[in-house]
Amino acid sequence: AKNNAGGLLFDNNGNYKIIEFDVPYCWRKESECINIKLYSNDNIYIGAHPKLFDFLKHAKDKSSLAPSQIFKISNDYSLVDEIYLNDGNDISASTVGAFYNDILLIGALFDNHFLHCQIDNQSIY
Repeated sequence: AKNNAGGLLFDNNGNYKIIEFDVPYCWRKESECINIKLYSNDNIYIGAHPKLFDFLKHAKDKSSLAPSQIFKISNDYSLVDEIYLNDGNDISASTVGAFYNDILLIGALFDNHFLHCQIDNQSIY
């Protein structure tokens, strides 16, 4: 049986398309994916919660940390790469990853800051 993910995918000009793709087993085990962002290179970036129960604890008590995770999906939906994973110390319960030049900004639902990541490896974006 296939497990699919999908939704509306918006580009930087506000245009959208409906997408659906098979979610690889290693990705769908635990992660709850939230925001999907398409870039001009047509790669898709998704903010995720790798441990949903930790996220739920964090939602009730901000001192309880929740891991953060960002996925990159290739423009043909064939490859899913985890490009960021953290236990929640740097930023807790990530919801979005956005690129600007060689910077990855990670945002979270309850934190009052973004995580600024300098990217040296261009294959990540």
